[in-house]
Amino acid sequence: MGKIKRFEVVYSNDSGVFYAGQPIAGKIILELKEPLKAKGVKIRCQGELYVSFTDPSTKKRHTERHSYFDHTDTIFTADQPLDAGIHEYAFSFTFNAPGVLPSSFESQYGHVRFWSTAYLNLPLLSRDQSTRKPFSLVSIVDLNNEPLAFTPGYGHRQCRFSFADRLLCCVSGGLTGTVKLPRCAFVPGEQMVIHADVTNNSTKRVKRVEAFVQQNVIYSTAKGGRRWVKGEAKIAQLTQGPVTQGESQEWNESVTIPPLPPTKLGGCQQIAVDYMFNFVIYVDGAEDIRLTVPLVIGTVPLHQAPLQWLPPNATQPPEPPQYSPAPRLDRLPSACPSAPPPEQGYEGPPPSYEECMYNDGVSPDVTSMAAEGEQFEADVQTGAKPYRPLYPTYATLAARPGTSATRLIESID
Repeated sequence: MGKIKRFEVVYSNDSGVFYAGQPIAGKIILELKEPLKAKGVKIRCQGELYVSFTDPSTKKRHTERHSYFDHTDTIFTADQPLDAGIHEYAFSFTFNAPGVLPSSFESQYGHVRFWSTAYLNLPLLSRDQSTRKPFSLVSIVDLNNEPLAFTPGYGHRQCRFSFADRLLCCVSGGLTGTVKLPRCAFVPGEQMVIHADVTNNSTKRVKRVEAFVQQNVIYSTAKGGRRWVKGEAKIAQLTQGPVTQGESQEWNESVTIPPLPPTKLGGCQQIAVDYMFNFVIYVDGAEDIRLTVPLVIGTVPLHQAPLQWLPPNATQPPEPPQYSPAPRLDRLPSACPSAPPPEQGYEGPPPSYEECMYNDGVSPDVTSMAAEGEQFEADVQTGAKPYRPLYPTYATLAARPGTSATRLIESID
């Protein structure tokens, strides 16, 4: 590397994020301190799924690896001297089956990864050089096609802890919790509105009440291996104080959905990512009361998100942008802007792209990005942290109400 000052892959947008169906475009930059004779330059673009876990029921280890694509283009092959200075080589890949590609994902038990590797072939007795750079792929999960985006969420539960509570249950005895969500599907950056009520006519004291989103992941293999990982992180958490006997607590709150990978990763059978909204009432001296509502996290927002469901005291965000219908994948733009939009005709500000901090743990195994023994160059040479995928995060949008249909999750003790 004595003659080489810089050798890297640079993508066509600053974020290094591409949507399923878009070409993967960029350039190879080779900067030489002095002339160098080269035999050729190649670019290789790869995508893979990898899962590895122990089945808790059988204690058997399961591992599966699947290649989504592995494409190599040759920039040049003839021996030719390269002058000192900067040399740039553009590349662009388009895949025949973009619809099956899931979103990038990193976790302790598996990953979905995409990356490009540039190769500089040198004459005999000189060591060939390579450089690798990952990119984030975003699958199209359009909330306009998700039924839960138009369906309110509802949870209700009543608990009676003592004989006195049971005697009064026909009137107003026991501890009652009710939660309502205007709808059950969101994109990161959007506000989720929470309406809830806790009424304590029991003999117990409520220590606190929490609302949060939980990410759960099911890992599986073609040979029947399966592991369910319950998310430990409390995503978008809100907490309110105690509710003593005879008191009530009312919720009219909103919370912003943080950057998250989409539900099911937009099409991945081996790594199934799901989300659950939890409303938990912590009872002193008794079992907690938990109300749950399934959620969908998408990558394309609703066409319109009216403001009328914001709680009365919430700060009004600016008027949300309008969205045109999602395009056919074969009509996505061939050139990627600095922040690629998920669809043509997007009139609002483009989404930002941010890391998700709530996965079940980023895998420390960077060696599995390619052949055994290879390592992600940035991690090894610079000591940088393992690559974390980026996900689209939209400017804060208010929640949109659903239809009259209600997703009911109810139990009475």
